[in-house]
Amino acid sequence: MYRPSKNFVRRFLSLLIIFLGLSLEALEISFAGTEKFLTVSIANNDQLRRKGLMHTDDLKQNTGMLFLWQTSGQRCMWMKDTSLSLSVAYLSEEGTIQEIYAMEPYSEESVCSISPARMALEVKEGWFAENGIGVGNTIIFK
Repeated sequence: MYRPSKNFVRRFLSLLIIFLGLSLEALEISFAGTEKFLTVSIANNDQLRRKGLMHTDDLKQNTGMLFLWQTSGQRCMWMKDTSLSLSVAYLSEEGTIQEIYAMEPYSEESVCSISPARMALEVKEGWFAENGIGVGNTIIFK
């Protein structure tokens, strides 16, 4: 009889919580083929996505915010009331990074994905480059 591993169960439950829009304070993600990881806050409903990282004064090392939507589509982010310099990566339904953009503090100009995206990942500006993470890398939910 098949018995799922604890890792599989933990990942499955994390994904279920994320995509059902239930509250989850933080989640650890990594990137396939690397030893790089992030602890991310989850924004998986309209209220959390609207607030994003507004009024956040600092991000700790290797932290960020993961924005999730139920379906893929063109996604746009802005920096209203956000004092930090950030980078945003737009990800496919499979979690593959498709595009990365620098975000200007306090800018109300939308930075939109070109490709349909199911997720967006915001981190400190330069984090992707500093860690060798770029277009084509895929996130893994821990």
